[in-house]
Amino acid sequence: MRTTVPEKLLKIADDISETGSANLTRLTVLKKWFETPGRLGPFAIWVADRATSRRGKTKGEAGKLFRDARALLTDLDRVEPTINAEAAELLHAKLVAYQDDYRTDRWGRIRIVNNWQRLLI
Repeated sequence: MRTTVPEKLLKIADDISETGSANLTRLTVLKKWFETPGRLGPFAIWVADRATSRRGKTKGEAGKLFRDARALLTDLDRVEPTINAEAAELLHAKLVAYQDDYRTDRWGRIRIVNNWQRLLI
């Protein structure tokens, strides 16, 4: 019997594409889906791939980070992707260093996000 989870995931992705967010209670579907080993990695790579493929001009250091991420994600197997761990860790360190601004609120530190696509990578 076929599960409705793939359809629910597609609906969540469509909602995020259209409105920029999804209903939090619907995201519990993701928890069940990712309990199966081997699903989280390909999904994370899919999200990063979509974030780096957005149209628009990004210049300077931010543009270089997008190009580096794009190069890392190019020509990967979509079912069982394997990424060079050292290159991924280096890119992650660069991304964190680039977007590492916080402000203090009465509840604690809050990250200031200047570019949501870069945060998704």
